[in-house]
Amino acid sequence: MFDDKSTGSCNYILYNKLNGKLLLQGTCDKSLLKHKISDNTIQDILLLDKPLLNTHYYVDSNLKIIPIPENIYSIYHIFDYDTKRWIDTRTLDEMKVSKWEEIKVSRTNSELSGFKFDGKVFNSTLSDQIKINGLLNTITINPTHTEKWYAQDNSYVLLAKENIALFSSKLTQHISYVYKVAGDLRIMINNCSSKKELDQLIWPL
Repeated sequence: MFDDKSTGSCNYILYNKLNGKLLLQGTCDKSLLKHKISDNTIQDILLLDKPLLNTHYYVDSNLKIIPIPENIYSIYHIFDYDTKRWIDTRTLDEMKVSKWEEIKVSRTNSELSGFKFDGKVFNSTLSDQIKINGLLNTITINPTHTEKWYAQDNSYVLLAKENIALFSSKLTQHISYVYKVAGDLRIMINNCSSKKELDQLIWPL
């Protein structure tokens, strides 16, 4: 791949001839290039003008860009130069931990996304949960108290002793259902025996 009798500074890349992996990049005099190759016969040298390490591989006398599919690429993936595919380096147990963390995020998002009452959707953030419980206590102590409670579409219901318990219970049911779904998924995660099975588990809400 190079003339070991020529001289002058050059940029080079050492690569694996078997799988095309670019191993090392540097600059040296052309007369010293032969010393950059180890004694084994699976390495060779390319002369290049720009840095390509970790972005390309060399196969069939051509430099090719390493593909990075956005739908699977993560910090856990490495490019397998033998198969020319990205592979997940995590163990199944590590994948289960990651999947459960993913489910917990979805659980929280669903819990806080709102609950339905009287054909409307009301906020269910932690702040709203505290306010609703506080209003329930207020009306329990003072049954004549009423309060407008605004939905996400800015419409409202009038909460009073006749409907505050049901309103509060709808919030409780919403949260309980979200946690039940998460609990069921956790059991399914623990029972998975392959990455394919894990990938099929998604948050249904």
